[in-house]
Amino acid sequence: MSFLLLALTGAFAYFLGSLSTVQIASHLVFRKNLRKYPRNNLGITQFYRRYGKAGFLVLLVIELIRSLLPVLVGGWLMSILDCADIGRCFAFFCLLLGTVFPIMYRFKGEVSYFALMFGAMAVNFEIGAVLAIIMVIAYFATRYPALAEVIAAVFMYGFSIITMEGAWVHTLLLLCMLLVLLQNAKTLYRIATHKQEKFKYVRDLSYMFDENEHFAKAPEKSEGAGKGRKK
Repeated sequence: MSFLLLALTGAFAYFLGSLSTVQIASHLVFRKNLRKYPRNNLGITQFYRRYGKAGFLVLLVIELIRSLLPVLVGGWLMSILDCADIGRCFAFFCLLLGTVFPIMYRFKGEVSYFALMFGAMAVNFEIGAVLAIIMVIAYFATRYPALAEVIAAVFMYGFSIITMEGAWVHTLLLLCMLLVLLQNAKTLYRIATHKQEKFKYVRDLSYMFDENEHFAKAPEKSEGAGKGRKK
């Protein structure tokens, strides 16, 4: 019985985690089929630059639903065996696993900032709130989103040891932290070697001038407003 419930929880959480919220939000806002474009240009940063605050708000709502639903369902299913915390933590891990390594996209995932934040809130609201505050502070202090996520994940695990009980709970949250570290390992190396640029918001309006009503590919090098953009 427990194995069946965990399998259902894991499959559901992994499936939702593997969905591209950037593609879904872009289709809802601007009716664009982003599957025609390279996935490495479909990050949250590029989405924000192209669609601005209104589009980003839609993305945020979709991320919230995608992250909360599987964790809450996992807790509900495992509450049948009086193991709701384990169910939520397991669903949280599978959600992050699907976000980082989605099988439908050949294991090339998207950033997990919001999945980490909202999923942690579904596991334990206090832990999620502390994680969100630390992530925001670390981001504005460093201007490195990946570094801010790693710092927040480490604090999440440390705080969970204090506020939550159970070896399985702690183990699953440790795996979540390690998964975030694995996802951002290359970026952390570039930061340590001073090869990673800090994030700087510059809205990209080039798509508005595309005659085919598709995204115009951003120039690799530009002057003035183009500084600070990632290739």
